[in-house]
Amino acid sequence: MAGAACFRYPESQLDLRQGPIGVRAFAYTIILAGAVALVWAIVAVGDLLSSLPTAEVLTLTAVVVVACSSARWVVKVPRTDNYMAVADSLMLGVTMIYGLAAGVLANGLFYLVSYWFATRKETVDGRVPAWNDLQAAFNMGAGAVYAVCFGAVFFAFVPEGEVGANQLILPTFMMAVTYFLVNSLSTGAVQTLAGRGSLVRLWLRNLPLVPLYFFASAGGAGLIYLLYTVAGPSSFLLALPILVVAYYAHLFFHEKFEQLSRVHEQTLEAFAFCVDAMELHTDFKHHTHTHIQRTRVLTLGLARAIGVDERTYIGLGYASVLHDVGKISIPSYILHKPTRLTEREFQKMSTHPAVGAQILASIEFPFPVVDIVRHHHENWDGSGYPDGLEGDAIPLGSRILAVADCFEALTARRVYRESLDRTTALEIMEQERARFDPFVYETFLASIDVLEQELRSLELRSLADPKEHRDGRRAPDIVGAPKSSTLSSSISEPQQEIFTLFEILQNIGTSLSRTDTLTILASKLEKIVPFTTLVIYLTEEGTEELKPAHIAGENKEAFATLSIDLGTRLSGWVAVNDRFLYNVHPGPDTMALPVDIKSQYRNALIAPLVHEDRPLGALALYVAGDERYTDNHIRLMEIVSNRASIALFNATRFEETQEDAFTDRLTGLPNSRFLYIFFEQTLSEAKRYGEPLTLIEVDLDDFKGVNDRYGHHAGDRFLKEVGRILKDHMRDSDVLVRYAGDEFIAILPKTDYEQARQFSYRLQDAVDTTNLDVGIGTMLTVGVSLGLASYPSAGQDLESLLMAADKNMYEDKARRKGRKRDSQATDSYQPSLFESEGIQNQRGPT
Repeated sequence: MAGAACFRYPESQLDLRQGPIGVRAFAYTIILAGAVALVWAIVAVGDLLSSLPTAEVLTLTAVVVVACSSARWVVKVPRTDNYMAVADSLMLGVTMIYGLAAGVLANGLFYLVSYWFATRKETVDGRVPAWNDLQAAFNMGAGAVYAVCFGAVFFAFVPEGEVGANQLILPTFMMAVTYFLVNSLSTGAVQTLAGRGSLVRLWLRNLPLVPLYFFASAGGAGLIYLLYTVAGPSSFLLALPILVVAYYAHLFFHEKFEQLSRVHEQTLEAFAFCVDAMELHTDFKHHTHTHIQRTRVLTLGLARAIGVDERTYIGLGYASVLHDVGKISIPSYILHKPTRLTEREFQKMSTHPAVGAQILASIEFPFPVVDIVRHHHENWDGSGYPDGLEGDAIPLGSRILAVADCFEALTARRVYRESLDRTTALEIMEQERARFDPFVYETFLASIDVLEQELRSLELRSLADPKEHRDGRRAPDIVGAPKSSTLSSSISEPQQEIFTLFEILQNIGTSLSRTDTLTILASKLEKIVPFTTLVIYLTEEGTEELKPAHIAGENKEAFATLSIDLGTRLSGWVAVNDRFLYNVHPGPDTMALPVDIKSQYRNALIAPLVHEDRPLGALALYVAGDERYTDNHIRLMEIVSNRASIALFNATRFEETQEDAFTDRLTGLPNSRFLYIFFEQTLSEAKRYGEPLTLIEVDLDDFKGVNDRYGHHAGDRFLKEVGRILKDHMRDSDVLVRYAGDEFIAILPKTDYEQARQFSYRLQDAVDTTNLDVGIGTMLTVGVSLGLASYPSAGQDLESLLMAADKNMYEDKARRKGRKRDSQATDSYQPSLFESEGIQNQRGPT
């Protein structure tokens, strides 16, 4: 199907009805020639069919039907715009076996059906292209003309009489050559007449891969011909599996090829976006985050308008993304300087194309990417950099990228100015037009409307993408851990320390969670100071010991078992004396580790965590190997440990205060403040997943009598014991809260009313049948009344559920009032569903 290939791609979509007069004249010529050939074939094929047995006529018809039906089975020739159909071999085989007339008729029909499949498969701007009568006629006529040409050549070279494999080689070869020439020259002529490049250059694009595919199709047809001489009409059945296998083998190869190409391209794009992101960190308010995409759209759109060869076009696709990678060597203060650059600053800036080319030279591109990147700041008049090239000495791709990049830079916002409108940008470019290739610049001006439309489409797609939430107080992570002196590390190292320290100081300064503070500290610290294992020791409350609070790196489980007394070993001494130790053997700290682990570590850096003379702990970095710490590492650790000490002290105080705020001091249970927070979270999950939720209100019976008879001290101990009993009978997922006075609230997630009701029997019996020692020499017993309310039947919020539970609790209290609890405790017991389902592990009654 190579004959229709140039019309299959949206990038080169060409409507013959609206093309230049030369295109239409050529199309009508092909249609007329094809019509003559088809009329002749229709007349001639009648004699052929009358001379063939019925079985063979049916075979011929079936082969044509199968070929047309499989016209959708196409494979793309790598690195070209050509498609080839597996059924080409069948069409060539029909011509070789049944003669020129049958081949012309079958090939014309095949090309017509191929066009129909193409219009159903391909999309342009998301739409299926409409049926084009002129295009369909052109395809059918072209197919007939191709068959006349390659068929005539085949029969001119095939010898008379019996033909074997040796006699078939030359005719088949010449048929393939002819098919390729007439096919490629005709499609190239259409493109040339449409102004998309010279015929020779377009034709050379097909070399060497496309001819090989034509030879493969002809070889398949030759195989069918030889099988026909042996097996007769059934040869098509014998050859068909071979063609199908060949198709799927090529399809598999092509998919893998495309997949690897996409991975390669996406990797390079990710690299370019990382460089772009580096600029974003230093001045995100003024950064145009679509710079790379906009430059690519402009560059490739201009390249299509000029009609560059495919190799240059693909190279421009990569170069437009990677053209600024050399800016990683430029200090940020130059990249984002809001005023005019000095001479020395401009000299430094002018090195970025050469640096970018040096970086990309390590990648073996099959396209001219490196040269395009190196020279995209060269000027047509020779005033550019880095090599001062002029005129045609500048690669064409660089000249195209220079125009596109200049327009994008003018119309995008920069730190030193607002974005310019199209008119102003073009006026500035007109003043500097001596810098640009005249032909490229004029083509750009002629194409500006189309290019801007593509840019608007890009912006709309960008707006449709989900946007990442950006917290202005936090800076995202942009650097990696410097383990060795490489090109990338030497470029990023000056900014690495600044950004990482900024992140550490900013993030731990705003965190009031001790866990978050430790996690942030460990994750950021590894970017500027090397270690094998990092251990943050903190003092245990009420003890004189240091215990690992956070571990990063290797052998975490082993280090988690360590315990160091304050003032002893390395970390204990550092914490008490507020002094640093570095480049010391970590043996004293690691002596309790297994031999095979502690023998790995040979160096350590330990920083104190001290606040206002209060030892909080120590930050220990242990190194496996002979790596030594430098003065620079110590300087960084002094800054980090000082700020980390303040952050940890504040986080510890905050957590202690927060714990007090949400805990009932008497019972140690959560208080009513916690109830409101926990219930809202639990209710939200219940609503989201459609799960039940039940609330139980618990109120002690005649608790006032305990206080009156035995005093409030006994009453307090009694409340604590009741709270303990209730808590012991709750599941891990349940929460028991001391709500007020002698009232408790239990929240049972994922529990419906019936399950909670069964559980309530067990809960009441557990309290009723327990004698409590409250330290007065007398064992006391008090029962509880319960009220249940379930979401969503009893209410949609906490207030509604509390009101319903409170009402049910008073009804239960009224029923229980006057009854003797002990006499009915055994009779009232009913098995708990929690117990029977193994959900809740409860105590048996005493």
